[in-house]
Amino acid sequence: MFDKKQFAHVFDVKDFNRLEINLTGADLVIRQAENAGIIYYGEQKDDDRFEIKQEGHTLRITEKSNLHILKKTLAFKLSVGKGRLEVTIPQTDFFKLSAEVSKGDVAIDNVKTSTISLIVGSGDLTVADSTIDNLHVKAQSGNLVMKKTLLGNTKIENRTGDILLDEFQSSDSMTATFAEGRLKMRDVTFNDAKITLGQGDVRVRGFKVTGDFNLSTNIGDLSLRQIQTPTITIAAIHGNDLKNPASVEGLPQHECGHAGASFLTSAGHLDVNKEIEITED
Repeated sequence: MFDKKQFAHVFDVKDFNRLEINLTGADLVIRQAENAGIIYYGEQKDDDRFEIKQEGHTLRITEKSNLHILKKTLAFKLSVGKGRLEVTIPQTDFFKLSAEVSKGDVAIDNVKTSTISLIVGSGDLTVADSTIDNLHVKAQSGNLVMKKTLLGNTKIENRTGDILLDEFQSSDSMTATFAEGRLKMRDVTFNDAKITLGQGDVRVRGFKVTGDFNLSTNIGDLSLRQIQTPTITIAAIHGNDLKNPASVEGLPQHECGHAGASFLTSAGHLDVNKEIEITED
């Protein structure tokens, strides 16, 4: 809930099928409905905070960053909390969203579209109840949550922050790199995917793969439950005693380029129960 002191600024827009957003201090929420619109919740005098331009079917929203706006932003944060820009995109014939948010949280809720490209400096990113054919995310610091979401071709880069994939499905190819953070996956389905963690534990509860899936962490424990895969390799270069190699034996080993899954850690404990179901390729 917003503070009662916050004021709703409503902006009229024409039909658009492409959206470009650049924010320096506000949070961003993207939704989808039959009627498009823009609302900013902030200080009452913030009607000049954004520059909104439309060229053809492309809508551009830019948060001004001059000294006057920065002074107002600081006073606003101290008095009523952070502002938030809510953009509702059209239900049909919307093709692409590009957004850069320097310092603020980003939420994408109930959106179905072709392409989304996001750059997030400092802030959490949440994607829920959405279907996105092409997703590209580059984030510096902040947690990443994807829940009840279907993705196609996906590329994610995140330096610092925890990651949660919950009731998540990747139907095409996914590449994800996380420098530092814990990864939790619950009820997920992957096709081809390569996930790399520099440092962080991995916890999986409910996993199914139809393509070539490879996950590795340099430093971190692997905890796996309820796995369905044609082949699987689970190994640690420095295993449970953090000295000698360790692996889970008695399973058809995964080969890169074939259907199956690899879970590897350079240094970490293996916590794997017997809930591993070998499926047909």
